[in-house]
Amino acid sequence: MRLDLHTTIDFYDDLLYAERFFEPHEYDAMFARLASLGMKRVNWIIHTWWGLDQQPIAGHPDLLSFLVETAHSHGLELYACIKPYECGFSVPGRSYFPHTLPQPDGVPFINDLRGLTVLCDPFTAAHPHLRYKRKPGDWTVDREVARIDLIKLGVDPTRVRPEHLSIHVGEENGRLEPFDCRPQFVETIEWRDGFPSGQECRVLSLRGLNIPSRYRYVFVRCSLTGGDPDFGNTPLRLMEIYDSEGGLLPSTPAEERIDPSKVGWPWPENTTAYYGLNPDVQAFFADREKVEAACQDLYVYDRRTAEPFAEGPKYLDERGFAGVACGKNEYLQGPLNLVYPEVQEYWLGVAEASLAAGVDGINIRFAGHSAKAHERDEYGLGEPQVVAGAMMENGRIDRQKAHQINGDAVTQWLARLRTLTWDRRAKMAVHIHSSYMYRDERTWRASHNTPPAPNTEFQWKRWIDEVHVDEVTLKIQNLSRARHDHFVDSVCNAAAAADVKVTYVGGASTAPEANCGQPSMHRRMAYADADPRINAFDFYEVAFYARLLQDGVFEVNPSFVEFLRKYNPRAGQRELEPSAEK
Repeated sequence: MRLDLHTTIDFYDDLLYAERFFEPHEYDAMFARLASLGMKRVNWIIHTWWGLDQQPIAGHPDLLSFLVETAHSHGLELYACIKPYECGFSVPGRSYFPHTLPQPDGVPFINDLRGLTVLCDPFTAAHPHLRYKRKPGDWTVDREVARIDLIKLGVDPTRVRPEHLSIHVGEENGRLEPFDCRPQFVETIEWRDGFPSGQECRVLSLRGLNIPSRYRYVFVRCSLTGGDPDFGNTPLRLMEIYDSEGGLLPSTPAEERIDPSKVGWPWPENTTAYYGLNPDVQAFFADREKVEAACQDLYVYDRRTAEPFAEGPKYLDERGFAGVACGKNEYLQGPLNLVYPEVQEYWLGVAEASLAAGVDGINIRFAGHSAKAHERDEYGLGEPQVVAGAMMENGRIDRQKAHQINGDAVTQWLARLRTLTWDRRAKMAVHIHSSYMYRDERTWRASHNTPPAPNTEFQWKRWIDEVHVDEVTLKIQNLSRARHDHFVDSVCNAAAAADVKVTYVGGASTAPEANCGQPSMHRRMAYADADPRINAFDFYEVAFYARLLQDGVFEVNPSFVEFLRKYNPRAGQRELEPSAEK
């Protein structure tokens, strides 16, 4: 086969399937098996939100230096894959918890309207003001909520009546209490703006409330949940809150309630993440009754990136609630903005530590799981550098200039990293994501169809022509064939003109036990192999086609081996015995 074969290891997922730590000789077995499949390079994702990588192992000062030596012993290159936007990982009920959980001193976590994000990069937790910031404005609520409007899409009558409704409030996400009041109930037909156009709506208004500002969470619960629901609206428009003068207050809608019985601190987070290693946290999660009591009213906020019109309606008289957090989050949940010099220095330090461990190259992947928000496009506009350079006389931020300021910072940082890799005689690769040019065309995947950070110009042509990266990696997210080809041609032609290598990423599967020989993988491999501008194929990721068994055997899915043998008959035949424990 013409293409070099690479593969990526996101070790979090490998631990998730193995349900235990690897022994030194088992890392050796893994690399031996990958070499037998014909892999040339392993991209090892660096996670800064756990301490596993810093722990000494088998006579080495840290895991990465051990991995480099082990990979090299099997003829494999090892690149450190660094994700500068992966600063906090949040799965509701698993690594995103209510404020009612322990908040021990000295343990990194992010605390905002959402709750506690505990799978968190320590630098980000210590410097939360360096994250992507919301555009200038007053996004806090420091006055009473006097009125709640429940908005039904359209004017048709509703079966929901005042006796079905009750108001609940809370100072923390995780704990609500009934609010004792006798509100005035008013039902009207009013115009409400929307996309693509506004319309008249039926509005149920609860007035004369005087809810104190200390209550950051305001809910209306509906006892009528049987039968055919009729009071629905898109998630962002179901409920509004107003002050005593009739001013609309900023708010963040509650998306869903998490079942308290599903909340836990499971493997591998409970023994790898900084939060899970804390004795108070471990004792808390050992008491299921205490956990469920603390999570009775755990709701999810700012988890999705979907536009209001991208989803169907949510029904008050089906799910039983409408609720908001008063105000809006000042920052995106995780990603740090490279416009700040301190952030550039931090990520250069991560790269320098990887180079000191002996990696063959640095692979930069601008991706992450913590840049989600309902109004995501309003972030990256409030940083002092952006405000100074993009504020217009009318008080509005020039978004094109903001994109450029943030994007220039990314390119500047990559240029500094390029100098560092040259000094260390190491290679440098960078992912170019299709979302830089086109959005993922699946509206139902609206939480994944956006670039890795908002209001940022990812200047990939400059990365090729001016930064002089050695390699670009094409990561393509579900496009039509025409747009897929346009993206590939645009990047490959620019790379060829600059003598830059190109790697094409293809997903291996969705789980180790699944059929890894799907037609889609064959199509992707054949597509890449037929294009002489593409030099390598990266199987993303190892956990999707192989796993460590309990007896220490590193097993590869037979269908994946069969797939590789269509291109290389010897794939998987060089069975290497694991070396003795180092």
